[in-house]
Amino acid sequence: MLSTYTDYLNQWNSQYPNQVWLRERNGDADTDWSWHQAHTEINAIACWLESRFETTGHRIGLLSRNRAHWYFADLGACAAGHVVVPMFTTASSETADYVMNFTEMKVLFVGETENWDQVRRVLPEGILLIALPGVELAVEHLRAHLASHFYTDMLAILYNYEIIDTDILKYSVDHCEPVYDETGTPRADFFTK
Repeated sequence: MLSTYTDYLNQWNSQYPNQVWLRERNGDADTDWSWHQAHTEINAIACWLESRFETTGHRIGLLSRNRAHWYFADLGACAAGHVVVPMFTTASSETADYVMNFTEMKVLFVGETENWDQVRRVLPEGILLIALPGVELAVEHLRAHLASHFYTDMLAILYNYEIIDTDILKYSVDHCEPVYDETGTPRADFFTK
């Protein structure tokens, strides 16, 4: 029985690798990702996170509009066993500071966002920033790695092996509760019921 979205991702990648899964409109142009292309990108993110951290359960921030690479970062972080902490692209610096420090965020994926100037001012020391494609950050981040031959070589190797039927790690949700209280402030307590 399929129980996690990584189970479903693996199933659809296996059954329909060349079928379009995701279409992103950007102005007048569309970019399509097949199940196989998305699966490969998600696995690359998951593999990188697994190589970076010896344990699972780290909080990985995601600050971006809902774009294709938002989904890839989200699914890759979850597949690697981490907890994704989405942040509103309109959050104030106070809210961003609270969320990043409260969750002890280790990594922040940054995509298209209206509030980068506010968030940048309150970044915790030591947080790793990863710019999603199409985003330029005026601070040190992983963009140089993603543009280097090491990353493109890794993707080429993964594509050569046609990892269509490769499974990625699966994690299930045992309990769900709201992340924010009735005022919109992130909750300090979880699993209280």
